[in-house]
Amino acid sequence: MVKHAFIDIILVSALLIFSWWLMAKSFGYDTGASQFRVARHEVGDFGLHISLIRSFAWGKNVPAQSPFFPGKPLVYHYAIDWLVGQMVGQGIRIDYALNGVSAVALTVLLYGLYRLTGLVSHGSRIAGLLSIAFFLLPSNFSFVEILRLAPKDFSFFTGFWRYPDYLHQGPFDGSVITIYATLAPYLNQRHLVVGMAIAVLVIWMTVRWLQENKRTSNMRWIFVGIVIGFATRVHLVIAVATGISVIILLFGKRTRALLLFAGAAVLASAPHLIGIFSMRSAVGVPQLWNPGYLAPRPFSMDSWGWFWIYNLGLLVVLMPLSWVVTNAIGRRLMIGAGILFILANTLQISYRIEHNHSLINYATVLWLPFIANLLVAWWRMRGVLWKIIGTSAFVILIASGLFNLMVVKNDYQTMIDDVGRSNFSRWVEIETDPSSIFISKHALYDPIAIAGRKNYLGLEYYVSVMGYDYWGRRKQIDTWLGNVHRSTIGEMKKQNIHYIAIPIDRKDFPYTVDEEKIKSILPVVYSDETITVYEL
Repeated sequence: MVKHAFIDIILVSALLIFSWWLMAKSFGYDTGASQFRVARHEVGDFGLHISLIRSFAWGKNVPAQSPFFPGKPLVYHYAIDWLVGQMVGQGIRIDYALNGVSAVALTVLLYGLYRLTGLVSHGSRIAGLLSIAFFLLPSNFSFVEILRLAPKDFSFFTGFWRYPDYLHQGPFDGSVITIYATLAPYLNQRHLVVGMAIAVLVIWMTVRWLQENKRTSNMRWIFVGIVIGFATRVHLVIAVATGISVIILLFGKRTRALLLFAGAAVLASAPHLIGIFSMRSAVGVPQLWNPGYLAPRPFSMDSWGWFWIYNLGLLVVLMPLSWVVTNAIGRRLMIGAGILFILANTLQISYRIEHNHSLINYATVLWLPFIANLLVAWWRMRGVLWKIIGTSAFVILIASGLFNLMVVKNDYQTMIDDVGRSNFSRWVEIETDPSSIFISKHALYDPIAIAGRKNYLGLEYYVSVMGYDYWGRRKQIDTWLGNVHRSTIGEMKKQNIHYIAIPIDRKDFPYTVDEEKIKSILPVVYSDETITVYEL
């Protein structure tokens, strides 16, 4: 027992160190230069999350609203941004706070996967380690093209160590193999890591209690239901998917437990879900039936099948084979993962079909323990051939992931100016009220949002991705600014707008504006060579 505990301590320590390195490679902060350091493949998402964090740390964002669409409830799963915001508000550097939470969550996720694998593989520690490897080195068939293009001499090893970029980045570069079949979504969506960590722990506890084959107290099922209910604020899709998985595990076996779990989950999630559904009813719901996920269009079963062969690699073959070597509880979990995979390939669960990747990633993670169990079972069989088959399968499964891990190691870092490098942002932070709302330009890294304030309408992607009515509000602003007079100023004040910030370069300012009329009505409270700010 002591030996096992010591091994676990070593494993958790190693996972924590690696997790910190992985997260810090994607995001950092240069205090001397007052700049964020963001890996190029994470630049888009961090513009949103830094703004959310700063709105909770430096702004007044209670009740929670989007810094890019204030005036409506924040329907996004924002719990991690809120937590990091509280840490930043207490003086912890933003990269330490975000990377710390992310590294701990990834450690919990990987260790939970290790322990879950132990339950479905009769306690095999090797299988648990294989599951961790499969998560960190995701399987796809990118390596086939990579090896075809690679040099066929000793320079191959140098090229591998310095491998600079993902060869396939679908759907953004037209590739069939998506960037979501790498670690990228876990590095730029830290809430996904935390959501999966919670999910794997809940699945592990549920499987463990069921395998004990004895009565589990009602309070335990209520507790995990409450956890999943509140986890909708961490990652809605992963929380709901976990709820579905637990219900499938319990269905027909523990009816009371199922009802207690589901009831507690619904009650705990209700306030958050009601807000989301009210917003969706106001702006409309996305297309629901959308089969094929990111497979080439027009959709056909042939193209869809090849799409998943390319994106899952050898997992496509090993997943059905792993069914044979697991037990009844394990098969229920596999059925749950299969249902989630089917849902992600038939329904559009968000306003963009690529957002289904979180459900795909989660379903794949639930399969990993069974793949690891299968390879260990092959290794334990008599005969050298089975060991060769198992070893070959392992190498093929991790080959693309090894190259993609080098991409993380070698990724180019983009430096993004913080408030310390912008006179305008510094003025916003120091001189304006934390609840202030601006009409200003649209930017990936909005200087107003980075300073903790709100832009009445931000970048289209940040608005539409949450289902808000971007074009309706944009037309409203055009009406105000194109014909400014006392009554339109009054309308803007009713929306709690405090400032109009008009940049000299109108490239990212998409409104029709009569600035001469604004000058005649409103006082200038700030100006420099880049922007002029009028106070309402």
